[in-house]
Formats: sequence, C-alpha cells, structure tokens
Amino acid sequence: MNDRANESWCRNVDAIIRGARGRLVRLGVTPAILRRMGLSSTDLMMSAGKIATVRREHPEVTLEIWYSLLVLLSDPFAIFPSKRDDGSIVVAITILDVDGSPVVVPILPGEAGQPNIVLSIYGKFPTQHQTGHQWIEKQIANAKREGKPYYLKNGSADSVPKPGSAEAIPSSPGSIPADGSTEPRRGILKLRKKSSES
Repeated sequence: MNDRANESWCRNVDAIIRGARGRLVRLGVTPAILRRMGLSSTDLMMSAGKIATVRREHPEVTLEIWYSLLVLLSDPFAIFPSKRDDGSIVVAITILDVDGSPVVVPILPGEAGQPNIVLSIYGKFPTQHQTGHQWIEKQIANAKREGKPYYLKNGSADSVPKPGSAEAIPSSPGSIPADGSTEPRRGILKLRKKSSES
C-alpha cells in the first residue's frame, strides 16, 4: 500500500471529523482481492458526508480501524454479495469492533470507469437470533447455495477472528506483525487483549 495515499486518507478522515466539507475522499486503489470479487480496477472512495455520518452513528468502529481501512480491506476475513440488488459486496474485515462484533464494509462497484464507493463501516451486532459471525456464515452459505461468488479466508472455516489474536492482525507496513511481537510503528492498530474465554 502507498504510505502517502494512506496518510492522505487519515488526514481527510481527521478533517471531516472536525467538520470539513467535501465530496469524495480517496482511500486508494481498489485492492486486488476486491477486484476479483467484481469491483472495478479504479479507486476506492467514500463520500465526506458518509464518513461524518458513519463516525457519528457507529462509535463501535474505532478511529484506528478507519485509519487502517485500506490495509484491512486488502486482507479480509470474508466477502459476499450484498442483499441490495445493485452488485454491491460486503467485506468482513479481520478486526473486531470494541464490542467484539465483526466489522463489515458494504461497497458499491463503480461502472464505466467510475470509482468503487464504500457505503458504510459498522459492527454487525448480535441479535436475539444470531451473532454477527453467524450472520456472516449465513451470507456465505446463501452465496454458495445461489452460486454467487464469495470469499472466506483460508483457515477461517471453523474459527472467527478474536481481539488480539494473530489471525486478526493484518501483516503490512505500519501495522502489527502477524506474530503480534511488537507495538504498531504508528499506533495504527490497538487491539484489546484476549479474554480468558478465548
């Protein structure tokens, strides 16, 4: 990932949180894994208004996740079709929100050279019927049954990411090594310690 592009994204997120106005904010080039799932080979963008709204409505998604979003989208836990009938996909990243729920990122594909648009970022809260992880498993099962494309990270079939676990940490410059041996170089990802139940 281009560090300069990520720094620009982080500055823009900070500015929007402080009240700056704008139109579309560029995250960077759409990661290859998302292009293989049907997104165009253009930039990945999010509207300034949507960033402000989602930050306000979804405090469970930490600023560290926002800052690392492109890295996290480059190495997701799962990808599957959205229920919207517009070609959108939903990306489940490998980091959990502050409540331990999976974080999902719906993305609308660009058409005719237009950018791919991040529609939201939120923790998939449990309901009385299912956890967020069970919801993801159901979406993957639906995609399989309907013959639609989906992605599930190798080795993820029987386990889900846990806060602070090695499998929940992407390997990339500026973030925590996969073995979790050192602190993040820029303080990008701060994960909670594993609970005693893990």
